[in-house]
Amino acid sequence: MFHGVYTAIVTPWQGGTLDVKKLEELVAHQIEAGVQGVVVCGTTGESLSLSPTDQTHLVQIAADVCKGKIRVMAATGSISTEETILQTNAAQKAGADSALLISPWYTRPTQDNLYHHFKAVHDQTDLPLMLYNNPARTGGDINVDTVIRLAQLPRIQGLKDGAPCLGRIAKLRTALGPDFPLMECLDDRLAAYLAMEGTGVVCVASNVVPDLYVQLMNAWNENDLATFKSIWHRLTPLLSALGLEPNPGPIKYAVHLVHGIKDEYALSYVSLTPATKQAIQKALQDLGVWAP
Repeated sequence: MFHGVYTAIVTPWQGGTLDVKKLEELVAHQIEAGVQGVVVCGTTGESLSLSPTDQTHLVQIAADVCKGKIRVMAATGSISTEETILQTNAAQKAGADSALLISPWYTRPTQDNLYHHFKAVHDQTDLPLMLYNNPARTGGDINVDTVIRLAQLPRIQGLKDGAPCLGRIAKLRTALGPDFPLMECLDDRLAAYLAMEGTGVVCVASNVVPDLYVQLMNAWNENDLATFKSIWHRLTPLLSALGLEPNPGPIKYAVHLVHGIKDEYALSYVSLTPATKQAIQKALQDLGVWAP
């Protein structure tokens, strides 16, 4: 289930209200490009600003547009085990195909705490589940032994990994075999991650260039390294520009330019610096997806 390109879709706003029409257009664009799925209510979708009702509504909109053409993954992780269970079950009712579970942040749970948190969600929900390890955001790591332990549960079917050490991929692959999905969290590490037997990416930049990411993954899967390298080098300036300030600020500005969403945030983001905007503009212009 978890392979290829899943786009972590932005949440478009207009005057503080969800822009449903624009969200439908953004999801439809991903379908046309041929990605494997979209992730709604993630960090890129400003999840911390969304009420449970908002989250369920976003999942329903995406599911209605996708209609089985591509998969809908709902990011339902929370600091609370009970809330995570409630949101995961609500996402399933709204049409999600799977759920993405980030580890609880701020509370600094032990590895045993993490295991029992995820196991409780597993035992009280029905969707396929992907673990999400992002120490830079949460302040804690789901270590290799805990991932291996959790992977024995039948519906924990993949890992989205943002751990700084790429060497852990080899340990996970050796322990879990060739078929357990390992998805990269950081766009600019995808090439290295695939080389170490990763299966794909939950991507931010594919909000504006999904077709290039689909071509990139096709080239990799077909062992066409010349095409892979060519596309990767084309993408690098955009990835660098999007990394100049914290996500989702840069990608929302890029989507604003390419798809006409309002340059508006639900979180406490101020406008990007002029230098960051200029870098994003140039990268998009060079890729041929935006013109001033």
